[in-house]
Amino acid sequence: MKWRSRWLRGWVLVTGAIVLGAGVGAVSTVWLSGPAAAAVGSTLAAAVFGAVSARGKTLLDVHAEQKAALPEQLVAANASGRPRRVRDLNDPIALRVHPAETFHRTVSERLVADRVPPYIRRDTHEQLWSAVARGGFVLLTGDSTAGKTRMAYEAIRELCPDHVLIAPASRESLATIVPVVLEQRRCVVWLDDLERFLGSGGLTASAVGRILGNGDRRVLLLATLRSAEFDRYSAREEPRITGIERDSWREARDVLDLAAVVELPRRWSAEELRRARDYAEDPRISTALDKTGKFGLAEVLAAGRSLARDRRNAWRPGAHPRGAALVAAAVDCRRAGVHNPTAHRSPRWAR
Repeated sequence: MKWRSRWLRGWVLVTGAIVLGAGVGAVSTVWLSGPAAAAVGSTLAAAVFGAVSARGKTLLDVHAEQKAALPEQLVAANASGRPRRVRDLNDPIALRVHPAETFHRTVSERLVADRVPPYIRRDTHEQLWSAVARGGFVLLTGDSTAGKTRMAYEAIRELCPDHVLIAPASRESLATIVPVVLEQRRCVVWLDDLERFLGSGGLTASAVGRILGNGDRRVLLLATLRSAEFDRYSAREEPRITGIERDSWREARDVLDLAAVVELPRRWSAEELRRARDYAEDPRISTALDKTGKFGLAEVLAAGRSLARDRRNAWRPGAHPRGAALVAAAVDCRRAGVHNPTAHRSPRWAR
């Protein structure tokens, strides 16, 4: 990588400055003698050493600054601060995939806590895989918890295992990671929940162009975006945007116009549910299959765990015990066979 070669060049220049300085001093004693040789030699040596070593020190300082910044700016960085390759990141939760309920299973006579269910192929598989294989800017849209991030993760794991993975942690880190992206021959830039990177000081159409380059590098800019956020930038919304927000809105719209968009439905098709039944030995999937009449399977897997936790925690002092009581009452009504909305009416004498 260029930032590593910059570090090497810095040390080469510093070492060369020492050698050149000593050489100039030795040559001056051949041409001149006495005090003149010493004066001229020391002056020339100092000039050569200063010029060369200054350049070397600059390169070393740039390398140190980049290395120090990367661990804070990248989600997928290793201990030394350098970006990892896609194949090295085995935990999808690190890339913001929603964890499901923990399932303990035995692997090689060892009990393993599994927080991510098996991946089930969706109907839009071929469309996304083709877009990722072509590279460029690919945007996967869909409702919240439709399974966008997991599907995108599986796509790059299969198609781009040797690519460097660069996942900026926030909008502010975009400026830091762009120079690093430009130094990679094969690279995946991961922008989960793209709305976090749009707006004032965020991703622009020109920045997308810089990241993707002119085709001499294999770069994939892969992003996910909730459907509600995507709809905010439709043409019919523009008349509602006024003032200084309009420029920011148009800038974000220009970014989205550059993307190859793949839409992932929240509700699962009959064929997708058939594929899911092949993994019914996983209790999380078998339970979710019973709830797919109203919800998407990925939605149940992702949201069910967090909702159950919120309900338990709501009973704690200082939390939301009244809300927990209302939910408990609603559950009891349903268990009692009341399937329609109910309302409390005061007796006529109390009105």
